[in-house]
Amino acid sequence: MKEKINISIKSHFISLKWLLIYLVVLIIILLYFYVKIDFDGILVFAFFSLFQIVPSIYLHFMYFSIDKNKLVEFNDDEIKLTIKNQVYIYKTEDIDKIIIFKSANMDKYGIPFMVFENYYFTKILLKSNSNFILTSLLDNRIEEKLKKIKNVKFEREKGYSFFKF
Repeated sequence: MKEKINISIKSHFISLKWLLIYLVVLIIILLYFYVKIDFDGILVFAFFSLFQIVPSIYLHFMYFSIDKNKLVEFNDDEIKLTIKNQVYIYKTEDIDKIIIFKSANMDKYGIPFMVFENYYFTKILLKSNSNFILTSLLDNRIEEKLKKIKNVKFEREKGYSFFKF
């Protein structure tokens, strides 16, 4: 197994997919209420939508700033991380554990209640007491790819943990 991941246009759209769907539905609902009912209370509905939109945009820019210059290669026994032409190779014996910070609602058969719940990240803790972060903006299936690395301990932190850096 040898896979390379980095931020691409496709990964941007995959991460923003639910936000874009939400915005389209929101615009349709707001137009319906305004045209059919002439309801001025739609501003209240639009205001509460900010709780969906603002965290999603914040996380997207935050994750982009973390991963914008990274190229990651996965093998069975190592992670090769390239940041601005600097290459770091981490063998499985260098890795203490990998912690996955992901909403419990994004598990199999889970239902996300907030648009920003599809963002998550992993923290790779090294035995040298350093660490690095890989976000779902690199690849929305990064958890699956990391789990293919052999002989590494995995932990999972559930909840709204995608804000914990």
